[in-house]
Formats: sequence, C-alpha cells, structure tokens
Amino acid sequence: MRLRIQDIHYKIYGRKMPWSHLLFEVHLTDKCSLNCSGCLHFSSLCKDEQYLCVDDFEEDCKRISVLTNGIITDIKLLGGEPLLHPNVNDIITMTRKYFPTKDVLNDTGVIELVTNGILLPKQEDEFWKKCRDNAIRIVISDYPIKIERKLIKAKAKLFNVDLKMYSDEIKYKVTGSSKQWAKIPIDTNGLQDYRESFGKCFLAGNCFQLVKGKIFKCARIAYINYFNTMFNQQLKIDENDYVDIYNVNDINEILFKLSTLALFCRYCKTNEITWCDTWKVSKMEINEYI
Repeated sequence: MRLRIQDIHYKIYGRKMPWSHLLFEVHLTDKCSLNCSGCLHFSSLCKDEQYLCVDDFEEDCKRISVLTNGIITDIKLLGGEPLLHPNVNDIITMTRKYFPTKDVLNDTGVIELVTNGILLPKQEDEFWKKCRDNAIRIVISDYPIKIERKLIKAKAKLFNVDLKMYSDEIKYKVTGSSKQWAKIPIDTNGLQDYRESFGKCFLAGNCFQLVKGKIFKCARIAYINYFNTMFNQQLKIDENDYVDIYNVNDINEILFKLSTLALFCRYCKTNEITWCDTWKVSKMEINEYI
C-alpha cells in the first residue's frame, strides 16, 4: 500500500494519538528530597516548599470527574517528592473519591503514588491503610541511592498494598544497569522545529501535568518557571501548550487538544536526546539542561 505524504507527516510530526481516557500527573510538592542533576521536572531548582493546595486540587478533581464520569486511565501523584506533603493521606483518599472505578481488565482507574522511597519507612500505618483501602499503587523510581527495600516490601505485603519497584524490573541494555538518566537539551533561543521536536519526544502524549486548573502537555512546560527564575531565562508558554479544564465542553475536547502540537517544543533539542547520562547531584548549573 502506498504511503501518503500526509500519513508520513501524521506519524512523524503530527499529533500524538489521543488516549481513550484521560491520564495525568500532579505534583504534591515541587520540592524533592533528592537533588538530581538535570531533573526533567526541575525539582532540584525549586528552593521553596511549594505544597499542593488540597482544596484547589479537589475542585480540579470534581471538574475532571464530571467531564470523565469518573473514569480515567491513570493518575500519578508525584513531585518532587510526594511524601513531603503533610496531607498526603487526605489527598490519597480524596483522589479515589472522585475517580472510584478501577477496572483491572481494561487497565483503567489506576492511581499511583510515585516516590523515591526514602521516606516510605517513616510512614505511619495509617498511610499504608489509606493506600490499601483506596487501591493506590506505590511506585518507587529507580535512583542509585540506598533505601530500606526489605522493610518497604514487608510493609507493603503486611498491608496488602500494590508495590512496584523499578529497580527490580528494569535493566537497560545500553548501560547494563538500571541507573540510566535521560537528558533533553534545551534550546534557550527557541529555534527548533516544534513539529519535529513534538513528534520525536518521548514525553509528548505521556506526561500531562495538572496544575491549578490547567493540564500542561508535559512537565517541562508546567515547571519551566523554575528554570527561568534560576537562570534568568525567558522561555515562554503559549495558550496551546496547555488545556484549561474550566474552558472546555467535554472530555473529548481535552483529549484532542492534549494530542496536538505544542509550540513550546521549539525549545527542545529532541535530536540530541541522550539516554546514558550518569546520575549525579545537581550543582545548579545551566549546562545540566542545555
């Protein structure tokens, strides 16, 4: 079968296919207990304790729940480090309240708390009970740090909490190790072809961020303010880089808009993405990002 030019454009530079249901991530706090060089969420550049406002998040959940009839693909509660939030238990319960349906067969209704694992052993039993009672999966990201893995696994087993540890499951062929670190260099002048960058980026279509009533097309867009402030830059966000959940008619409008090209991608050098960078502590230098 002959491939049409518009098909090539669609597959390489066009919009990402819309998901059947909405998925999004939300920072419980922008700050982190680690200080990773080149953090894709810019958490290492966040100096102040920026906690998610529970009331604001609840309003957003109400709105999204109405639009989706409470059915989503998945929600990731992360950061930063989500366990730094003083009201993490309330957020867990509230999130499941507005998205109650979990369908294992169709892989919908998944709510995950994504953490580096450092603070997990310090959580009270109530936290583990909340995770169990609200069907929250705990996901531990893979960093070359020491955490109390045996204790964490024992706690999860004791309270019957679904636990996923990437270090147990992922080994990268390129490095022979799970200690892989990705970098998408930033073009501070914004001279990249945004169509090409969007089409080639592994974040596009997979990293939607809910921030104060807006769903941004990726984490880099949502938290670029930290990069701008730290390094005195002026990377700009356009209206098409996010969707205002209070200014749409239905969920299909959200899904379609999130799958379209993001003008912000003009700042991303996706042709220069590297996958084998060594994890290291940030020195707060701009060359960690450019």
